Amino acid sequence: EIALRLPDVNFVWIGNGELIDEITAENITVTGWIRTREELLQKINSLDLYLQVSLWEGLPIAILEAMAMRKPLVVSNVIGNKDTVDNNYNGFAYDTIDEAVEKITLFFEEKNRFEMGNNSYLKVFKEYNKKNNFLKLINIYRGIIK
Repeated sequence: EIALRLPDVNFVWIGNGELIDEITAENITVTGWIRTREELLQKINSLDLYLQVSLWEGLPIAILEAMAMRKPLVVSNVIGNKDTVDNNYNGFAYDTIDEAVEKITLFFEEKNRFEMGNNSYLKVFKEYNKKNNFLKLINIYRGIIK
């Protein structure tokens, strides 16, 4: 639906899935399963932004990888996804198709892509850093022990 509303935008569906047969927009390219991590990272690196349309998500590793590659985000406003986005900082979480389309169009300007992409990078390394998370866990344990 999003791609149908933005016919001049090229969308890349990375991977495969049971919904492949439901794609009707001609501006969606499906990569199929990508065999190597290097090839996957090259594909993500070629994108202008990262769009996540899932209806549920745990810890969205694919989003974190896109953030580490300085990609601005447009993600469905579901648990997991919304935790990775600070609206208008490193991207946007959307509730409706109309909102998704509106937010994607903001990234037509290179300045917005660059700025929010850099903010994605800063956020992922600040908040999803092993060392920082380990220190937070230690502080939780210390709080319990006291």
